[in-house]
Amino acid sequence: MWYADDPRIEQVAGIAARHQLAVDTLLFVVDLLHTAPQYSGDEPGDAYDMPRHTSAMEVCRAVPLYARALFQSEWKVALRDMGLIDSSDLGKVVYLLVEERQLEAEAGDRPEDFDGVCRFVDA
Repeated sequence: MWYADDPRIEQVAGIAARHQLAVDTLLFVVDLLHTAPQYSGDEPGDAYDMPRHTSAMEVCRAVPLYARALFQSEWKVALRDMGLIDSSDLGKVVYLLVEERQLEAEAGDRPEDFDGVCRFVDA
């Protein structure tokens, strides 16, 4: 899914090992957060052009769209394999990345913002 020479793989490999997560899961979430405004339909252009803050609800709405773009008809299988069944699972990964200083949260953002928002796939 990501290129073998992607330098971010090395950056998150230790985090993935410490928390028993797949590197792909961490990179999916990082990329999702950068592209969520575009998948919300209001921010064209390059995903890494300093996108605006995105709410938990907007990020959750972007998950199936982004996953379909990456994995096509296998998007539900991919999300299930990454352990991203619902918004709470996503929130745990987001805030793990915040704790590990791979992402930044804004004042007022909380892990609970992701709780009970939606379900992406059946368990």
